[in-house]
Amino acid sequence: MKKQITDFLGELKSGKKLTALDEASTKQAIVLRLLSFLGWDIFDVDEVYPDYPVDSDMISYALRIDKEIQLFIDVKSSREKLDAYQKDITTVTAKEGVEVCVLTNGAMWWFFLATGRAKGGYKRFFNCDLRKQEPETIVDGLIDFMARAKVAKGEALDSARAAYHSQRQEIAADALPQAWNQLLSPPNKILVEILSEISEKLCGYRADANLVEKFIKNHLSIWQLDAPAGAKTIDLPDFEGNIKPVSPPGNKRQEARPERLTSYAGKRIDSYRFNGHQQGVRNWEQMLVSLCEYFATAHSQEFDKVLWITNHERIYFSTNSDELRIPEKIKKTDIYVETKLKPDEIVGLANDLMVAFGYDKNMLEIKVN
Repeated sequence: MKKQITDFLGELKSGKKLTALDEASTKQAIVLRLLSFLGWDIFDVDEVYPDYPVDSDMISYALRIDKEIQLFIDVKSSREKLDAYQKDITTVTAKEGVEVCVLTNGAMWWFFLATGRAKGGYKRFFNCDLRKQEPETIVDGLIDFMARAKVAKGEALDSARAAYHSQRQEIAADALPQAWNQLLSPPNKILVEILSEISEKLCGYRADANLVEKFIKNHLSIWQLDAPAGAKTIDLPDFEGNIKPVSPPGNKRQEARPERLTSYAGKRIDSYRFNGHQQGVRNWEQMLVSLCEYFATAHSQEFDKVLWITNHERIYFSTNSDELRIPEKIKKTDIYVETKLKPDEIVGLANDLMVAFGYDKNMLEIKVN
């Protein structure tokens, strides 16, 4: 199976079919052939149910085992942009009570998993682009999530949940150094209390809170942690539940970064300078969008990494404009950026972008009036 699929993906990647097929041809030449390699009986309409009716619309395929729907696949022509259909397929999938759905135009494949069945919440847990990625990097995912044998045993759903959980854990892992540094500076009351109690058990005398805090501060330079490469800045809640902006963890001088302490609340931006270029702007939102367009041009092959820049459950970038409050489409991409943000949030997001693409945050200079 794996070799068949790898060869088929290689054939597609080296040819021109991926960009020249209408919807019907995409179904026949790509989707059905791939399903057959994955073990589905494409000639059995009870198993690969075509044009599954939903209200006044239809989904391209409902993959069924013993007449129970396991996942939906909705197919568009090779020229269609998938973000325009993401909301439709996930809404219908939720209504039908199915946990996994796939949206594809033949080249791009987006996999969605139900993350909140009661609310109809679906999140993308896997995506691939047959035009840009090597077959060897794609094939395992396609098999894990769509092979009939794995679907029948429930292994495909388990793999989907594991992939989604892994994504969330990667975000959490990036936040751990920041969480640790926040625990230390300023010293958290719980940490101070724990150290006081342990010191009393060791020597019989309880260290005063001021003494413990001084001890922690004197050792910050060796205890603070560096952030993982490319990790974003996150506004972490302190242990009393208050949201506190935290600078990215770094070396022993990291705790003193004046640019992170500057607040632009209530200030009007006049211009900004980045990477040696001065740019006048009318407002903060224009600065954010123009920076996004710079990175989209300079890092076109990896720009989609911005889709993973989030703040807990808040989304800043999406291919589905409906997921954002005031979206602005980034030129030459299929990605939208959230613009309903406060000035400090915009500056923070700009910093996240610079970190993600390997720039020093000091390269951004902002002029306000």
